[in-house]
Amino acid sequence: MKELRTEDIEEIAEQLDCGFRAFLHKTTGQMLFIPNEYELPDIEFDAWKEELELLKKTLPTFSKLKNGLQAKRFKSWKTLQKT
Repeated sequence: MKELRTEDIEEIAEQLDCGFRAFLHKTTGQMLFIPNEYELPDIEFDAWKEELELLKKTLPTFSKLKNGLQAKRFKSWKTLQKT
């Protein structure tokens, strides 16, 4: 997997905090963000049709990142990765 930049980690944490689900491609590091239907029940998913189709076809190649504590652990992991 490509090394994540600080900006990538900040974007992931921000999207998770805004109620989105975050996915990270295991090989390329591609990031996908899709609204979490439980946190954003009134949102229209049409704008994320391409991302949803890509995930449907290639889900095993992505890791799902979780909100809250997992996001903090992700930041910590990145810090440890640099040492």
